[in-house]
Amino acid sequence: MKISELQLEFDGDWSDADRRRVSELLERAAAPLLDTLGGATASAWRLRRSAEIRGADMYMPGRIITIDPAATPERLIHEVVHAWHGLDCRYDLIEEGLTSAAAGLVLARLGLADTLVRREAVSEKMAAALAMGPAYKAADFGPLSYYRYQVLCDAWLLAAGRDPDGLKGLIAALRQGIRPEWGLEEHLRLLRQIAPVAWTMMENRLFATHDILLNGIRELEGVSLPFTAMAFDPASLYLRVVSLTKTLNIINDRGRKFPMLWDDPADVPIDIHVQGPGPRPVERTVLPEEGLAYVELSDVPAGKYVVRSRYNGLKDWSDRLEFTVDQ
Repeated sequence: MKISELQLEFDGDWSDADRRRVSELLERAAAPLLDTLGGATASAWRLRRSAEIRGADMYMPGRIITIDPAATPERLIHEVVHAWHGLDCRYDLIEEGLTSAAAGLVLARLGLADTLVRREAVSEKMAAALAMGPAYKAADFGPLSYYRYQVLCDAWLLAAGRDPDGLKGLIAALRQGIRPEWGLEEHLRLLRQIAPVAWTMMENRLFATHDILLNGIRELEGVSLPFTAMAFDPASLYLRVVSLTKTLNIINDRGRKFPMLWDDPADVPIDIHVQGPGPRPVERTVLPEEGLAYVELSDVPAGKYVVRSRYNGLKDWSDRLEFTVDQ
């Protein structure tokens, strides 16, 4: 099937129903994609079917988009946007951010904006734990990757809603002017010049906390800062507990050095105190593995809950989370 200049070929064992569902979605998305991104890169892509990846992924050198037949429209449109603009920025801040923003605008045009709603509750310390600098990579610290990715995408999506022309202009400029020798500094300069609303959003929502913590660690002469953070998923009724330390790291980006907070897992016991509508609180001590532990709350009654956490042996609670369990 062909969408503008983008050629998509079904590869592998597709059922008629799956092929029809994907084709109909992409045919509906053609006009919003063209309006949001301009013309597509003149390239052919294969749509490969796989039920093992839980969504969708892409492989640019081989021009393959691999999708789970049950993937949400959000995941599929996101990867198609990657293929459409054909950029390879190397920095998740820009590459994943603008791709998610463009996909969000397309989904809104299709009446599918509700797929972007995040329903997980996060704790008071999560914002500090998620602190990221411009050189952030999604996979730098696995237990926080999902949440960092959502913060990044939500900020870009909000910026794109306020200044869609800035998003289009940035994509056009990157297509025309991106050079192999460009590093982070050149990409950020382009972002500031062409999409100032997006840049301001990045500063306010992503970089401010990172810089505050970075300066604090510098003043402490490199002492690492411990963090616990929590999130609750109402769909699975799992409480996710993250434990990490932040230290100062200097990255070398094409000959230029940038300070950045580095996250390492802190696998030490953490006390959890869950207070809800039941007669007694739930108290547990969990031991994270690679910085992550899960607490299942499958049999709790409906109502409002307050969860506190602290490193085992400390007197004061260090983090707090509120959430509601529905019937």
